[in-house]
Amino acid sequence: ADACTLSWHLPLEDGGSSITNYIVEKCDVSRGDWITAVPSVTKTSCRVGKLIPGQEYIFRVRAENRFGISEPITSDRMIPKFPFDVPSPPKNAHVTKINKDCIFVAWDRPDNDGGSPITGYVIERKERNSLLWVKANDTAVRTTEYPCAGLIEGLEYTFRIFALNRAGSSKPSKPTEFVTARTPVD
Repeated sequence: ADACTLSWHLPLEDGGSSITNYIVEKCDVSRGDWITAVPSVTKTSCRVGKLIPGQEYIFRVRAENRFGISEPITSDRMIPKFPFDVPSPPKNAHVTKINKDCIFVAWDRPDNDGGSPITGYVIERKERNSLLWVKANDTAVRTTEYPCAGLIEGLEYTFRIFALNRAGSSKPSKPTEFVTARTPVD
């Protein structure tokens, strides 16, 4: 959510002249500076864009007439976020097929999509002797199986999966058991 809608009441006093418009300003609390968000609004509501999700904001509104600009009314602090959450983690991550340089990983969809459809999955792999998880796919995978290629024969790997929706990424699935990249033996 990179925008919000503000609304306010008409002032009790117009200062002896009709209100021509309102000026809306926003303040990113972490920076502390006020900037004009909407320079001229004729109604008592407006949409404010260019917000950063997760950042805290305060808004203020001033009325303007032919004599000048009023003192502001100031909003409470707010944090823009989507009206839905990230998904729960994918379940049951497991290895389905092993080759010397490619291991197939599969998983089940999360229990909860967070209120927004799952747009794909990210797969990460880790070698047994490494602390580092490495992305296995460049673009989001739409299916619930993925061939993790480019592996080194003889090394042991584990895999974990993240589900994606418009709000972002889930926590990771439980990792698979470690498996060794090797030529399958019948």
